[in-house]
Amino acid sequence: VFMLAYHVTEKLSLMEVSKVSIQQLLRPTDTCKFIIRGRLLGTQSNEDRVLAIVQHEGTQEHVLFVFEVDSLGTLVVDKLMPIYGSFDVTLRSSTPGGCNVEINNVNGEIIVFRLPYDTTTAMLFSQIKLAQNLYSSTQTCESPSAFDWLRGYE
Repeated sequence: VFMLAYHVTEKLSLMEVSKVSIQQLLRPTDTCKFIIRGRLLGTQSNEDRVLAIVQHEGTQEHVLFVFEVDSLGTLVVDKLMPIYGSFDVTLRSSTPGGCNVEINNVNGEIIVFRLPYDTTTAMLFSQIKLAQNLYSSTQTCESPSAFDWLRGYE
């Protein structure tokens, strides 16, 4: 089993988390394309999460990795959501303090995150749309078995 854990100190900026922490958690055949920090809503407490779009080498398969930041500052994979088919992202509400973004994965699970109200969230939407378009342009049928490379990340 491929262990995914990386310690994040308070001194690391979001960019450093993107370039250093996430990529070091991935296999050499997987590349972090985008990252955003937010809060998972709907749980007993609002919990910090790092969302990363990861592409598998040699394919158009992209996955939204959701990393939990534990009390020690370690990043641990919380959820893996392949981006294809009925995967959808919707802006539910926004204020200058942030926006609530609903993610509906291909299994019908709905997760809501509080993300920054800035261009980073807009880029999340565009990166997901790009990933969906790239995947659908190369597939004749939608098959979750194509995402076999995710084994070991769970």
